[in-house]
Amino acid sequence: MSMNSQDNGRGEKNRTLMELIEELDDLVRNAGAVPLSGGNKRVVYYDEIMEILDDMRVALPRDVIEAQKILQDREKILQDARETERRILLDANTRHDELVSEHSILQDARNQAGQLLAQADASAQNIVGEATEYAMRMVENLHKTTVGVIGDLEATRDELVRMSRNPYGGQEQHS
Repeated sequence: MSMNSQDNGRGEKNRTLMELIEELDDLVRNAGAVPLSGGNKRVVYYDEIMEILDDMRVALPRDVIEAQKILQDREKILQDARETERRILLDANTRHDELVSEHSILQDARNQAGQLLAQADASAQNIVGEATEYAMRMVENLHKTTVGVIGDLEATRDELVRMSRNPYGGQEQHS
């Protein structure tokens, strides 16, 4: 998924999960400090936080769809590799049959066909291995991102709950 926002057709931007995390981080970091709290407690606008969290709930399924697309791409790569292997083997067998039909070079034909088959198999295995490694890296990266996002969301939720229970950080508000 692109890290750039995309227009959703209503003149609004569909922000990516990472953009929303950055926005939430900026909102919390730039929020005004609660007096006498040593700067550890911040005042944030509930509606802004909730809007960002709602947008995150929308963005997360888009990221899951992107992960599914990556897995589908992996399957296509594997299917293409298998088809390439099949064609190479067919070509090798055809070539093998042609060489065998010529009696004077029968032994050479067997050797060449065996080499072609081994090369085709090695090539196909290499393609399948690389495709699998690529897909695994993409899934692992998505997993790490998702775990980090969930951790950030839980920490933000806990902070909001704590702040809603004690909005003045243990200090009484003086009028």
